[in-house]
Amino acid sequence: MRLSSEFRGIVFHNELKALSQYFTQCYLEPVVKGKSRIEEACRNFFEHVAKPILSKELPEMENYIMDFSVSQDGKSVKILEINPYLTTTGVGLFDWESDRETIFENPNPTSFEFRVLKEPIISSQLLNKGKLVKEWEEILKSV
Repeated sequence: MRLSSEFRGIVFHNELKALSQYFTQCYLEPVVKGKSRIEEACRNFFEHVAKPILSKELPEMENYIMDFSVSQDGKSVKILEINPYLTTTGVGLFDWESDRETIFENPNPTSFEFRVLKEPIISSQLLNKGKLVKEWEEILKSV
C-alpha cells in the first residue's frame, strides 16, 4: 500500500467530521494534488457504504476513528480499521485539545475539514543555501 493512499477519519454521532492524511510527517504530492478527489471518495464511501452498515450492525457505536485506503484514481475505497474515539487514539493532523469542540464535536451535521501537509516539513526555503542561518550553514559544511 502506498503512503499516499491511507487516511484517518473522525466520526462523531455517525457523521464523518474530519479527514487527515495518515502519515503526518510526510509531504505527499499526490495527496495534495488529489485532495478534492480523495475527500469526495472518502465522504461518498462513508455516507453510502460504511455508515449504513455500521449503523445497522453496531447501532451503539456512534463515535469512532476510521482508517480508509483510497486507490490512486479514487474509485476504490476500503476500511482498513476502526479505532475507539478516545484521546489515546491518534487523529492525524488534528489535535484532540484544540479541534475536539470546534471540528469533531461541532453540532452542525455538515461541518467537515480535510487536512493534508501542503509542503514538506523542512521547506525548500530552508534547503536554499542563501537562506540558511549562518550557524547551520557551518554545521552542514562540516558534515
